[in-house]
Amino acid sequence: MLGKVIDMHNKFGLQQESKPQPLSEAEKTFRIVALREEVTEYEEAVTLEDELDALVDLQVFLLGTVHRHGMHEVFQEAFNRVMQANLQKEVANSAEASKRGFARDLIKPAGWTAPCLKDLVK
Repeated sequence: MLGKVIDMHNKFGLQQESKPQPLSEAEKTFRIVALREEVTEYEEAVTLEDELDALVDLQVFLLGTVHRHGMHEVFQEAFNRVMQANLQKEVANSAEASKRGFARDLIKPAGWTAPCLKDLVK
């Protein structure tokens, strides 16, 4: 999926260096607005087709943001580390145990350690 988004960026002249870097404030703002718009589209979707469309668009903007940040070469490793840490979490089993108020949420058990990503963005 990331490769297809990079191909789209290349087609439209949105190439990016292969090193992690911040976005300009204008582009960061644009990407936040676009991501929120797609979340709202998902929230307001009436049909499964509309939900699917919104989720695909959200993924396109997410991966496009990864690329524009120059994080595309480290993203898979970052994802793997975050998922490894997530797999150490536990199911809340009650809405009260979740900071989001949802019983099926994942929560951090005692001793849980966040993944380190610092070496990926140096």
